[in-house]
Amino acid sequence: MIATNFELLRLAAETYAPAMNILVTGGAGFIGSHVCERLLRDGHAVWAFDDLNDFYSPAIKQANLRSLQSLALPFTFVHGDLTDAVAG
Repeated sequence: MIATNFELLRLAAETYAPAMNILVTGGAGFIGSHVCERLLRDGHAVWAFDDLNDFYSPAIKQANLRSLQSLALPFTFVHGDLTDAVAG
């Protein structure tokens, strides 16, 4: 069997990379939620930080979060805004 470079990299990552705790900012959006899903499926614990703004429908972002939570993997959502000086 001939392995592609991608397959070799994936095998190396699965073999040598321990599970990590990872923070994904914008984790409820389209790209962020897909990043979260991939990290979860790869065995990592994921924290998603998002302010659920209305750049596009917050209902879509909430549906993305429900989908991630339904995986029953180590996922935590934190609602917040990095630009909120009061929270710091």
